[in-house]
Amino acid sequence: MCQLSVATYQLYVSAQCGNNIKYQLYVSAQCGNNIKYQLYVSAQCGNNIKYQLYVSAQCGNNIKYQLYVSAQCGNNIKYQLYVSAQCGNNIKYQLYVSAQCGNNIKYQLYVSAQCGNNIKYQLYVSAQCGNNIKYQLYVSAQCGNNIKYQLYVSAQCGNNIKYQLYVSAQCGNNIKYQLYVSAQCGNNIKYQLYVSAQCGNNIKYQLYVSAQCGNNIKYQLYVSAQCGNNIKYQLYVSAQCGNNIKYQLYVSAQCGNNIKYQLYVSAQCGNNIKYQLYVSAQCGNNIKYQLYVSTECGISSFAKNDASSAWGTEYDSVLMTLDREIRKKRG
Repeated sequence: MCQLSVATYQLYVSAQCGNNIKYQLYVSAQCGNNIKYQLYVSAQCGNNIKYQLYVSAQCGNNIKYQLYVSAQCGNNIKYQLYVSAQCGNNIKYQLYVSAQCGNNIKYQLYVSAQCGNNIKYQLYVSAQCGNNIKYQLYVSAQCGNNIKYQLYVSAQCGNNIKYQLYVSAQCGNNIKYQLYVSAQCGNNIKYQLYVSAQCGNNIKYQLYVSAQCGNNIKYQLYVSAQCGNNIKYQLYVSAQCGNNIKYQLYVSAQCGNNIKYQLYVSAQCGNNIKYQLYVSAQCGNNIKYQLYVSTECGISSFAKNDASSAWGTEYDSVLMTLDREIRKKRG
């Protein structure tokens, strides 16, 4: 298994690093037909928790290993199966995601951004991954005064759910083990998602989330999936945290001729697929219109190499390259 010498506070995709994962965003992907162990990125911007990002990967008939993140910025938080982000007196930007893990993948992603009295930049993603659309991933971002950045993920993964959606977070001055998810959704669950975030004024460990929550926020939620030698299909979210929210949930994508609704992930979505939260990947044979993280999960998986050196050396250059591409697309 790979050695984590310099890999602290890094993002990993498909890295089988043993049982102990510290200060990482770790995704264990079964790089065959199924993708398990989703990718979750949380950004802690200052004293408040802002701009959470949830990515669910639906790779087959059964949805396993849902992610639940609870960000509690209070003092006493124990074993909560929901998210209450009380980062002060007010709560802003409540994100609610409900995922029903049935046999079919039928998910809608709806984002309503209420940035004051008016509703601007409503992002709606309808993913028709079957005949009927039943289960909706609903994200309501209310940018008013009383709601701050809650993320809730409800998942029903089968009959026996133990410790599936568990997050222990202590969002005081020191954040340790803040976003910890132990998903025991089946029998053989080994790889856990762990994100360490610092909620202070300074954000360190930029290899998992680079966020500057001042007037301009760039590269706030950035995920790169290295499933081979090249970095493809990256997830980029640019958000502005000032008075005007523009491009808040924007992911560059060539989803057709026009790009209207901003919450989607870079993917060649075909002609008839619009407004999906989709990360392009060929991780199996029959994967269409799903929410998963792009990896070309063949034999030469990222998990089988030294993850730390591969990620650390290419992160900055990839970030700058992606910024240039985004700027070009915006004109």
